[in-house]
Amino acid sequence: MITRSRLALMSASALLVAGGTLVAAPSASASASAGCYASSCYGKDPDSTGCSNDAQMIDRVPASGSKYVKLDYSPTCRAAWAKVVGADLDTEFWVATKNTGQEQVRYSYGAYGWTPMVNDAGTTSHACFYYYADDNTSKWCTIYY
Repeated sequence: MITRSRLALMSASALLVAGGTLVAAPSASASASAGCYASSCYGKDPDSTGCSNDAQMIDRVPASGSKYVKLDYSPTCRAAWAKVVGADLDTEFWVATKNTGQEQVRYSYGAYGWTPMVNDAGTTSHACFYYYADDNTSKWCTIYY
């Protein structure tokens, strides 16, 4: 599990020391090359925008097994999305923000799929899905991040 402070630490460790001067990698050009940033990512595909290039898996539920949903986050794009793995056909899964009301819902067309992104700047998000096992259905959600 990756925390925001750990992402900040990882970003800080990416700084380069050149000739005694601290130089940061250009984040503005990175976000420009990604195709969207924060609110402009809402409803867009993480792969086609390039946001999946630096995606961090924040959490997955259940923690073990071949059927799960995970919350992915792009620090460059400041956006989050849900990915489902090992799902049954028509499994409902989604990503939602905690306090801005943004949500993206999808139904799997196979064992693997993902939602469009939500703006994760200034809020937290989580990913959920309905887990079908035998005759039982349960709702599983990741942590908010």
